[in-house]
Order: sequence, then structure tokens, then C-alpha cells
Amino acid sequence: MKYQLLLSCLTLFAATSPTALYAATLTVEIGNIPDATGTIRVALCTRQEFLLPNCFYHAVVPAKTGSVTVTLPGINSGTYALQTFQDRDGNQKLTRNFFGIPQSPFRNSIWWVFRRRGA
Repeated sequence: MKYQLLLSCLTLFAATSPTALYAATLTVEIGNIPDATGTIRVALCTRQEFLLPNCFYHAVVPAKTGSVTVTLPGINSGTYALQTFQDRDGNQKLTRNFFGIPQSPFRNSIWWVFRRRGA
């Protein structure tokens, strides 16, 4: 693979709203983006959703050479992995070659456990 998105920063902020007692906001900075073609697609997935096309928490932002920052609000406590890729052709999925090897720049995180404070 020629390029790979670099997950350069993953930060969890506690939600301050009393109605979102069990929720948090996740801010992610995706770096090492090779060009401004297409969009950057970010998905925060449970084990059951991982590597499937529709994770509950997701965002799409315009691609920008260098890095972009993405915010995912309302994240409940749980165990998640972060999936990111650059959708250069606008097909809304990770483009793969005949052998299944990704052709779009991508990055998957390790598993993260998010817990509300005091839990």
C-alpha cells in the first residue's frame, strides 16, 4: 500500500450535559493524509460492527492534505475500535483490489474501552 492514514490523536472528553450522563464526545485527529481528494470517513465500531459498512457512530469530512479533526458526540460507555479511510472515488466504501487488498488509504485502531467517570 502506498499511503496509510495515521491515527495521530484519540481523545475522549466527558460529556457535561446531565441528559447525556452516560455519553461522551470523542475527538479524533487523522494525520498523514496524502491529498485532498474525496472525503475522510470515520467510524467508531463495536465488536459486532467492526469491518462492517454501517457502524452506529460515524462521520464524514472533506479530505485535506495533512490532517483533519473529527468529532463524534454522544458516545456511550463500551468497547470500540476506530476505522478510518479516505474515500477518493466517492463510493462510500473502502476500495479493494481483486485480492481484497485495500486501495484507499486506511487505518484501524486498537480496541478502546470508554467508561463514564466514576464507573
